[in-house]
Amino acid sequence: MEDDEFFDMMGNEVRRKIINFLARGPKSINELNQFIDVSRQAILKQLNELEKLGIIQAREANERPKKTGPAPYEYSLKKVFTVHYDIGSVGGNPYIVRMEIAPTADIPQEHPDLSTVISLKEEFEKINQVNDDLENLSTEYQEKYSQKIQSQRHIQEFIRDRIDAVEEQNVLQLLLVNPKKAVQGFSGEEISDALNMRKEFVDLVLENLVRMGLLKKNDDEKYIVT
Repeated sequence: MEDDEFFDMMGNEVRRKIINFLARGPKSINELNQFIDVSRQAILKQLNELEKLGIIQAREANERPKKTGPAPYEYSLKKVFTVHYDIGSVGGNPYIVRMEIAPTADIPQEHPDLSTVISLKEEFEKINQVNDDLENLSTEYQEKYSQKIQSQRHIQEFIRDRIDAVEEQNVLQLLLVNPKKAVQGFSGEEISDALNMRKEFVDLVLENLVRMGLLKKNDDEKYIVT
């Protein structure tokens, strides 16, 4: 799923509510209509859109409230996804600098064969182990993220206290949200495109940062931080 598709999907309140309720199990339009205060037509429209995106699927319900008439449909989630994104700024204007949408995964639609003998203790222990692993990963992520924020704060303070010209500040702010570029090398053209500035003016700004000892050119004639 592309970034724009994700934000378009989650930017609609009805779609968010549908996904939230379907995460608890399959639901019919009537059941969704009990929780979502819009018309059936509005719910059906959003269900169709989510089905086109491959997020949900529809199938005939196992039970029919009436003996006559067409069989009702029930809807269930077909895909799950996880989103991570960072917010950065250039010139004080916030924007999303990185967004990762994890590959979607199919949700098994068939119920497991309960006739198979399993050990409930073993299965619960597996769940507990996975929960522990996830908690450890979450803690490690928070620690790493805190380290990142601290380094970003140090750079921000340096830029604020040591750099007077707005153009030089904007270049360093851009590098702050592209740290790999900052240490591996970037060209004046890349800065010019990203900041929508004339290439000739960008070259002057970069040379000023070189004279200040903050940048230098590597063997590939690209700029890197010192």
